[in-house]
Amino acid sequence: RPQRHKTEHHGRSREIAFGPRAQEILRPFLDRIPRPEPQGPVFSPRRAEQERLIELRARRKTPVQPSQQRRRELRRSRRRVKSTPRSPGASYDSDSYARAIQRGIALANATAVKKAIKSEILPLVPAMARDRVTRFIDNMAKNVTEDGIAVALNRAVETRAGCQVLDLQQDVAKLIARAVRVTKDVPLVPHWHPHMLRHSAATRLRREHGLESARVVLGHAGAAVTELYAEIDHEKARQVALLSG
Repeated sequence: RPQRHKTEHHGRSREIAFGPRAQEILRPFLDRIPRPEPQGPVFSPRRAEQERLIELRARRKTPVQPSQQRRRELRRSRRRVKSTPRSPGASYDSDSYARAIQRGIALANATAVKKAIKSEILPLVPAMARDRVTRFIDNMAKNVTEDGIAVALNRAVETRAGCQVLDLQQDVAKLIARAVRVTKDVPLVPHWHPHMLRHSAATRLRREHGLESARVVLGHAGAAVTELYAEIDHEKARQVALLSG
């Protein structure tokens, strides 16, 4: 029974049932909730950060040197002067979940694009400049743009210590053109939002158990909302078309 839900202002209650498989998945996480807060959230950013730091300390093989401790305290004092860092919250919400997914998608797409760029242009770059070009490509932003590619490659192959990496500026322009062209053929992870899970679950529940069951599970007051929420089962429509000729 959620403490808050979107129809509570209408005086409606909300109850979510967890089946045996869901209970089996959740039980190990329920056992980790500290006793002082038995009604606390199952998944907590604050607790996750504490567990991460404990794991890092446990894996550390060398003791913390006094100089490292001083530098750490100096960084903390500088952060306090600039701005108060945001501490992890007690619980996640749908927005933080969506942000994590979007960051993951952006990172996966950027990694795929950079890999394609390197495989396309590194064979054309002189051996003495390959490490430098690779480093600049790796440091490009997550949202790789044509301007970002041009800036990275121009800086990577610019004249250094009196040694021209490439003979002609035309060569750089060709590299940039090839890099931009290859990015258009990279298969990317499409946009995805966690609410799409609810959407697909509504479609499956409606298909397997009917409209009324889907309405009850989703917590809708009327079936009309569920009709709009759940997609039409195209597979069932195809089966009907095959049977009816």
